[in-house]
Amino acid sequence: MPAIRRPPRPRAPETADLRWRGGAPDVPGLLARIHDLRAAVLAAARAQLRRWAPHLVDPAYRASAANLAAYIALRRHDLRPIQRYLASLGLSSLGRCEGHVRASLDAVAQALERMVGRRVPARRLGTVARAMAREQALLRRNADRLFGPPPAPRWTRFMVTLATEAATDYAFVRELVRHGMDVARINCAHDAPAQWIAMARHVRRAARETGRACRVLMDLAGPKLRTGPVRTGRPVLRIRAARDAEGTLLRPGLRRSRCDRRPRPRRAKDRRRCD
Repeated sequence: MPAIRRPPRPRAPETADLRWRGGAPDVPGLLARIHDLRAAVLAAARAQLRRWAPHLVDPAYRASAANLAAYIALRRHDLRPIQRYLASLGLSSLGRCEGHVRASLDAVAQALERMVGRRVPARRLGTVARAMAREQALLRRNADRLFGPPPAPRWTRFMVTLATEAATDYAFVRELVRHGMDVARINCAHDAPAQWIAMARHVRRAARETGRACRVLMDLAGPKLRTGPVRTGRPVLRIRAARDAEGTLLRPGLRRSRCDRRPRPRRAKDRRRCD
């Protein structure tokens, strides 16, 4: 007997259409769009994680990588068609959900389901609440690993991008550390390895001498679009009226025009006024 092959499951699109095509927005329509958005975000996140799989060596960061993939997938969407209506219902507009993307989508969907009269099991509600709390704690823990714990009594950290002079002026770096710099950022899109090494050494020395912890963060340069010489074209005449800071006309823009190339005496009717 030949084997029966099941038809492949339809793949969810990696982007959802959130626009309203006629008619006033309503809660059922909003719920349908949230479901479409959630399915698209999860499909795109799974595809992204498959591409990242060879690089995810440390299992401690896999949960964070999954959330980052979901956040990238979410930001591919223009959320404006639904954000105003979500806010008008007292729900999250998904603008600050970077720490727990999937849980935020689930929470909004569950609230809309209850608004349309559907029963949401308490188990699902508890799952979302626990996921949000777990991911917030994970975010704080990873931030402490990367930037160091915030110094008391502050709850935030001061990051300073080092200028080129930080490679040669130790006193400059020491003053930054002494006045509260917690993270020294080296922008690797500028300067060169010799300057970066000198900056890092100055930060380490200043941290030892002042007794303040200071991390060094190196921001790697990404790909850049480079252009060659641009060929100039015909000059463009720009005529502008002079105005003050409040837009009041001070002096009109004037030009002369003629029909042929022969020089003609300037006359009043040749003048064009641009107010």
